[in-house]
Amino acid sequence: MSRVRNKGIRSQWSSAQLKLAINAIKNSLSKKAASQKYNISRRTLTRYLEKNISKNVKMGRKTVLDNEQEEELSKRIVRLAEVGYPLTNKILRK
Repeated sequence: MSRVRNKGIRSQWSSAQLKLAINAIKNSLSKKAASQKYNISRRTLTRYLEKNISKNVKMGRKTVLDNEQEEELSKRIVRLAEVGYPLTNKILRK
């Protein structure tokens, strides 16, 4: 018999809501009250407060390339495709 897993709800809050909730907690609102008011789980609020994270919050993994590197790579790929040597995913991953 297979186990049914709860996939959960991930990030139904915005970064603005998170900042408001963290500021509210710092201004003497309880974590539980802020959690209910801004619809953010208490565990998430606790994690962000413990790590003192107040900058831009991004979901997912960190990127390997920065924006400049990504732009340069995309220009090279387009240029090679125009010359007649289109790159496949397999070639790009090497």
